[in-house]
Amino acid sequence: MNHKGQTLVVFVLLLPLLFVLFAYLVDQGEIYYTQNHMKSLASSIGVKKKEAFEQELLENDSMIRLLSYQENKETIVVVLQKKVKSIFGNILGIKEYKVNVKEKLEK
Repeated sequence: MNHKGQTLVVFVLLLPLLFVLFAYLVDQGEIYYTQNHMKSLASSIGVKKKEAFEQELLENDSMIRLLSYQENKETIVVVLQKKVKSIFGNILGIKEYKVNVKEKLEK
């Protein structure tokens, strides 16, 4: 029995699976990076008034939307959202992911 070329056949069969796995990892990495960027941005802006906060967002990243800004005596709660384009999801028909971050800031 001749087993010549079996490795090539297995590799060719696994190649699409490896491609999909790589695309999924890239998407997850982009989502993780975006979440960390948004948390960092919310923390670095600090305790500003809503209008100043919105202006700072526009200067740093115009794709980030301010969904909610709630202020009380001790804290400010900010909810941010950004749409991240998808690589893996395009295979499944998902063009983008919505990444939401809720950050609670102490005054």
